[in-house]
Amino acid sequence: MKTARFMIATALFALVPATPGFAQTNDDRAAAGAQEDEAAEDEAIIVTGTFLDDGSKSAMKMDVPVLDTPFSVSSYSNEFVKSLETQSVADLYNYMTGLKKSGGTAYDITLRGFKSSGDDRNSIMVDGLPGLTGRYGSPPTIGVERIELVKGPMSVLYGQIQPGGFVNIITKKPQAQAATTIELRGNTWLSKNRHAFDHFGLTGSIDSTGALAGDGALMYRLVAQYGDNDGFRDFANQKQTFVAPSLTWEIGPDTTLTVQGEYRRTREKFDNGLAAPFDGLTSVTSTIYDIDAVAPITTTYQSPDDFRVEEGKALSAYFKHDFGNWALNVSGR
Repeated sequence: MKTARFMIATALFALVPATPGFAQTNDDRAAAGAQEDEAAEDEAIIVTGTFLDDGSKSAMKMDVPVLDTPFSVSSYSNEFVKSLETQSVADLYNYMTGLKKSGGTAYDITLRGFKSSGDDRNSIMVDGLPGLTGRYGSPPTIGVERIELVKGPMSVLYGQIQPGGFVNIITKKPQAQAATTIELRGNTWLSKNRHAFDHFGLTGSIDSTGALAGDGALMYRLVAQYGDNDGFRDFANQKQTFVAPSLTWEIGPDTTLTVQGEYRRTREKFDNGLAAPFDGLTSVTSTIYDIDAVAPITTTYQSPDDFRVEEGKALSAYFKHDFGNWALNVSGR
C-alpha cells in the first residue's frame, strides 16, 4: 500500500507543468484589468420584475402613485396573483403584509390586528364599492386585475370601516387589444389515507377581451370559470360557477361608460374538523385529550347531503369624464 501511494503522488507531481515567469508592467496590468471588467459586463444578468403596482386609487380616491400617497397602501399586481397559482382570493392573504383570514365567511379578515365580522360588508370591496356576490365563498382570482390594500384611518373615506383598513378588489375590464386565455386545471389528493384520483377536481376558465367596433369605441370582456373539486375528507366537494361579462363604451375622447355583470353560485360541504375526546384527566394548566381516539383525518361528521348552496348576482356601472386637470367618476353596484 505504501508503494501505491508513493507512485500516485509521483505521477501527480509529474503532471504539474512548469510555468514560465514574465515581467509585467503597469500598462499590461491595466489592460488585463480592462479586459476582466469587459468580460464581467458581458456576463452580467439583470432580472427585473415586481409584484407591486406603482399606482393606487383606493387610499385617496384618486389615481395617485403609491410613493406620493401619504398613507399606508399596497397595490398587488396581476403578476402577483398569477405567480401564486391560487383560485381563491382568500388564499392570497397569507402573502400580503398584515392581512390574514380569520373566520368562515369571506368578510372575516384580520388587518393590522383589527378583526372584521362576517356582517361587515365594507371590509372587502369590489372596485371601491362594498359587498360581494357571496357571503361565504371567496371570489375567484380569474376575475381579479389587482388587489389594493389600504391600512389605517384612510379607510373612513368609504364609510363605517374597521380602523385596520380594507381590501379593494379591482376587477378585469374590457381592453381594445384582442386576447383570449383558456385554462384547464386538475388536482388530486395523495396520502396514506387517500389514494391518487380517489378524490380529485377539475377547473376550467376563459378570459376573452377585445373590440366589438372597428374604431375600438365599444369593447367587451368575458370572464368565466367552472370548478368541480373534491376535498380530502369523505363526501367533501365544492362546485362553483362564475360568470362576469362587461362592456365599455368610449362615448368620447374623454368620456367612458362601463357596465359589468357578475353571477356566482357555490355549492360546498361544511367542514367542522374533527373532535378530540376528553379522557377525564386534567393537568395544571389545561385539559388533556386523548389524541389516539381521534377519528381518521378523512372522516366527516355531517351527512353526505349536508351542503351549503349560495347564489349571488350583481350589476355595476362606472362612468368617467376627464376635464383635464380633474376627472369625474360615478359608480354604482
